[in-house]
Amino acid sequence: MKYALISGASRGLGKEIAKTFAKHNYNLLLNYLKNDEAALQVKEEIERDFGVFVHLLKGDISNPLDVEKMHRYVKEKKLNLEVLVCNAGIDHVCEISEKTYDDFLQVLKVNILGNFLLLQSFGQDLERQKKGSIIIINSDNVIDANDSVTLEYDVSKAGLLMMAKDYALAFKYAKIHSICPGWLDTDMNIIPEDVKKDILFTDKQAVCESVWEQTKNEESGNVVVVR
Repeated sequence: MKYALISGASRGLGKEIAKTFAKHNYNLLLNYLKNDEAALQVKEEIERDFGVFVHLLKGDISNPLDVEKMHRYVKEKKLNLEVLVCNAGIDHVCEISEKTYDDFLQVLKVNILGNFLLLQSFGQDLERQKKGSIIIINSDNVIDANDSVTLEYDVSKAGLLMMAKDYALAFKYAKIHSICPGWLDTDMNIIPEDVKKDILFTDKQAVCESVWEQTKNEESGNVVVVR
């Protein structure tokens, strides 16, 4: 039975991507950080609606011990991983004058180091088995800066794009693709309703379908912008 592993999958875009893969008959490995109740609800909803198996992988992707524990679980269960979706990410929105070392470092740890750890474990597994797709959720902020309040997020996403390109050069069999959506209206955004009405949001389902389509794309290292 084939599996897709999706990081940051208990809410937002990660949850919608999980549903898309379930719709295409993939069993799921859903990583989440701390909200057990939300993760369990997603698991039960997907298993009920799509009839697939869902395993929950609780852990901080920027913590090597947590990633090692998740990796060991997949190995011990002998689950057939075919797709890795690196979706988890964080931001910290404030004026540049208010940004701190700790906040900046935390964003870099999750958005860059966390994805590095996933690629070094699960990504290397796909390469060794000589098949599989790796989808990295990036942002159209790598194309152009939209606002300086997202400084560390923009920097991390630019680094993540280059990391994806380097892995695409290094991996011969596992195909790597970067999806760069525009602004998404998810529960991660804390946006006043009067501001929301003036924002042109990217359709979440369009992003999910782009993620799915890339699993069939043999041209490694490509970048897809979805706005």
